[in-house]
Amino acid sequence: MAAPERNSTAVAWLPLALIALAAVAARFAALGREGLWCDEGYTAWIVNRPIPEMLGALRRLDDAPPLFYLLTQGTTALVGRSEFALRLLPALAGVAAITWLLQRARRLGEWASVWAAAFLAVAAYGIFHARQARSYGLVLWLTLIAVLGARDLLLRPTRRAGLAVAVGGSLLVLTHNLGILVCLTSVLLWPLRQRPGISLRSWLLWHAPPLLLWAVYAAFSLSQFRVHTAGNVWMGEFWRSHPLLLAPLYSLGAFIPGALPRLARAVPFPALGGASTPAHLISAVLAALLLVAAFLPARRLGRLTLAGGDARPAVERRGAAIEAAFWLLPLGGMLIASLVWSPSYVLSRTDAIAFVPFALWLGRGLSRLPRGVACAVIVYWAIVSASLLAPTYGLGAPERAKGADREVARAMIGKGLQASDCVVHSYLTAPSIEYYLERAGAAHRVAFYPPDAGVNPAAVRAVPADSLAACVREARTRRERLEREMPPAAAVWILATADPAAAPPTTGWRASDLAYPGGILVYHLIGSRPVTPVLIYRQDWVSGERVLLRIPRETWVPVESLGPVRLEDAGEARPQ
Repeated sequence: MAAPERNSTAVAWLPLALIALAAVAARFAALGREGLWCDEGYTAWIVNRPIPEMLGALRRLDDAPPLFYLLTQGTTALVGRSEFALRLLPALAGVAAITWLLQRARRLGEWASVWAAAFLAVAAYGIFHARQARSYGLVLWLTLIAVLGARDLLLRPTRRAGLAVAVGGSLLVLTHNLGILVCLTSVLLWPLRQRPGISLRSWLLWHAPPLLLWAVYAAFSLSQFRVHTAGNVWMGEFWRSHPLLLAPLYSLGAFIPGALPRLARAVPFPALGGASTPAHLISAVLAALLLVAAFLPARRLGRLTLAGGDARPAVERRGAAIEAAFWLLPLGGMLIASLVWSPSYVLSRTDAIAFVPFALWLGRGLSRLPRGVACAVIVYWAIVSASLLAPTYGLGAPERAKGADREVARAMIGKGLQASDCVVHSYLTAPSIEYYLERAGAAHRVAFYPPDAGVNPAAVRAVPADSLAACVREARTRRERLEREMPPAAAVWILATADPAAAPPTTGWRASDLAYPGGILVYHLIGSRPVTPVLIYRQDWVSGERVLLRIPRETWVPVESLGPVRLEDAGEARPQ
């Protein structure tokens, strides 16, 4: 294989250092300040188990490969289980992706890579995922390695590029199942090679490791795909009121800082901001111009700067086409999977596999501008991103920062949670709240209602109204078990969702004020009596107003005094 050509356009150290410092500051400042939300609590829960138990739980409960969790288990073993420690790996991966791109720019003289790194350093999308204890921060870095390796292998093949495809792709598919879309996209791009270029045989051999590794893993983990279908029904909720065919356009709006106003999604993305403002329009127009500029010739046009790498127009066009394919085809693959199989397109989450190649494309467009203009664009996007993410650093709009689940745990401890008490969780409440109770050393019993809420504490299932008879049986069984296990002086704590169709009570909360099926359990403890809630809150990034109830055993009504359960006694029947 030929050695890569070194561009004669030198890249100075100062802009690289400034970009790296911006990346570090944006990702590590106040990293542990925000509380964990449900999915981050799930990360804390599963990495706190021995490796064999963790791997078994992932096969039964999760729809993701194990690499991120294994690596996070290593970092938490070294630095503890704080919020900072749980987010350390994604933050490091975010910085590593940018420094990886910067060292490449320095080595090859690629100004397009410098501008792409600058965009990655300040874009709200990348910063957001680098500050969450989830796998997407690592996905971004591994996608970058695989995409750059494939682009180099097509344009100026080297052994280094082949290893990047093989190793980066393998690690990517072991981090997220959707990484296979990146690898399959790469395989399809062989016709875009710089001729004579790499042979089809060599191309396929470099791609064999990730493809075979994922095939073997998928064959032994088919249950994970069933978990995805059964436990993630919420994924399709957003697309009930939005056209799924426009999903890639929504993703582009999420990638560009401030370009897309906030939309009501099943999984929120606070960095998208609020109502539409002129900043959204400006960002969208800038990005559109840069997308067009990326296909302009790389030679000087007036004051346009020389792009990095091989400046021949044909190579530049191929490079641009490769990057476009890497962000368009995976988005299209998720769209098709969502249409024919099960909702897989989660706006601002699973589309992370396309964010990095999109950033490379924008970097190519920025490299066509005069450097002063390009710097102004990056500074503008940095300001927009900082304003959107300010609450995560403790600045402005505290209601947009995570912390409700941590406050719930504090409220329980402050109101006298005892080791003999039982905390009854519903869907999505256990991971983060139990994380904080455990860290505070607040011993207690744990139960779930409905029972399947405890099968996978980070999943949610629909509970239709025709399940009333089953929910009643489960409530009676749960009460009998609580009576056997709890001493007379103990209390049961119930985390329930308020009935969105009922007016907020002015005195005490009754079972009929709670959403189905949580109200059924409350009804089987205290009938229709009112109870003063310990806390009324909105759980971090989980829809619906929540209520924390403390019901001492001494206040329970006799079972024989309870009449037949009607829907109006237990809240209107509607899915959690």
